[in-house]
Amino acid sequence: MDTKILSKKGYLYSMWSGKVKVYEGEVHYMPWNIIGRFNTIPRSNKTFMCSVEPEVVCNAVVWIETKDEKLARELLIDYENGQIKVLQKKIDNHLHKISVLEGVFYDE
Repeated sequence: MDTKILSKKGYLYSMWSGKVKVYEGEVHYMPWNIIGRFNTIPRSNKTFMCSVEPEVVCNAVVWIETKDEKLARELLIDYENGQIKVLQKKIDNHLHKISVLEGVFYDE
């Protein structure tokens, strides 16, 4: 198995304290992984887990090979809308359970 660590340069975008943050750096990963580690340049204590593929949101962050905040925002908005849909399904399921339970209590 190839154990060489590969890397790609790019820009990582994330939300922090209500603001979009951009970091320049490199994604480091093993050839068989789908998750990589983004290290900022200049090297700091900031490290992010992210997709090894550009323009794929993972862990609520996205990296792009070229600096493009508009694209990053669009990708992150799509991700957040997807998260809202997942949460809405869970809420609907819990509301249904409550209505069933309330009906059971009223029947007795």
